[in-house]
Amino acid sequence: MKGYQYVRQVACLVFIGIFGWQLYNACTHLQNGDYVDTTQTKQLSEMPAPLITICRQDQYNKEKLSEFKYFYPLNFLQGKISEPQKVISWGTHMNMTYNTVLRDILKGKIGSGYRVTQGNGLGNSPVKLERMFIPLLGICHQVTEFLTSKNLEIGCSENETEYHVFITDPYRQYNYAVDFASHQGDKIKFKKDVKTYFYKVTPKATKSRSADGGDCSENSFKECVQKNLEDIFLPVLSCIPPWMSDEKQCKETLTNSTIYEYMTNSTREFTTNYIEPELRFSESAITQGCKTPCLSIDYDVRIKGSSTPITLGKTFPVVNIEFQQTVTVHSQTSTYTFFRISYMIC
Repeated sequence: MKGYQYVRQVACLVFIGIFGWQLYNACTHLQNGDYVDTTQTKQLSEMPAPLITICRQDQYNKEKLSEFKYFYPLNFLQGKISEPQKVISWGTHMNMTYNTVLRDILKGKIGSGYRVTQGNGLGNSPVKLERMFIPLLGICHQVTEFLTSKNLEIGCSENETEYHVFITDPYRQYNYAVDFASHQGDKIKFKKDVKTYFYKVTPKATKSRSADGGDCSENSFKECVQKNLEDIFLPVLSCIPPWMSDEKQCKETLTNSTIYEYMTNSTREFTTNYIEPELRFSESAITQGCKTPCLSIDYDVRIKGSSTPITLGKTFPVVNIEFQQTVTVHSQTSTYTFFRISYMIC
């Protein structure tokens, strides 16, 4: 009888050892990331068009910020008004709407200093632009309804103003931010010149996911961020700071002292996690929990050269953007899904 028990104990130890080894082996594979890599070439017309964002530099008007009692761009984003009492407001303390205040604290007629056309010359039809507010930069414009099969030209008529152009991943945009990291290579900026600068843009796409699709999302990144905004701010403010969303915006002055501390104290969650990252182009906590889109696209931007003007009387710089018509798509699929790991353990 004792011999039988001894055999059973040894068998159990062996079984536990085998199970532990399988568990270790499965987790090691998962941690090391065993992937199947494939590469294919697609036509650019098969891919979504990039986001092209044009931003005028040095937009904030310090005098207007002081007049409206914000004093600094950070205070405006916080809605911080400390006189005559501590309140949160994005314009209502002066009986103004948020959009009116935004227009007044930014210099000049934002967006009137350039023209975007499709093709190989400025005589072609203009391309539509959509307005977007980016906290660090101010009012920017995104190019819409253009063809990547043709060159895009941006002409600047304000010689005293510098403009930057960003070419970024369309999948990682949300209400007030674009994925600046996906613009790689040379910067595009221009002012005080009469030359035409030629740029070549080469898209590089990556599709990454596990075989069961668990580590990325086909859903809208922007919608996920909107849900985070609602979960974070509605319980505290009953609204969302108006520069963060077009929905459920704060349209009244908030006088609660607890809300004031939450929104303005630099050691508190709002400023540290949600405002300061937007002022230094770093990742905001507002995207936490939002899975990376399964398809990501980086754009390698290279300047090809420049030329002096041919057109008589031309007094402004032009940026000419050409797109590489083929895209290398690198697919990386993890071979270790939850089910396969379970199979290996069992």
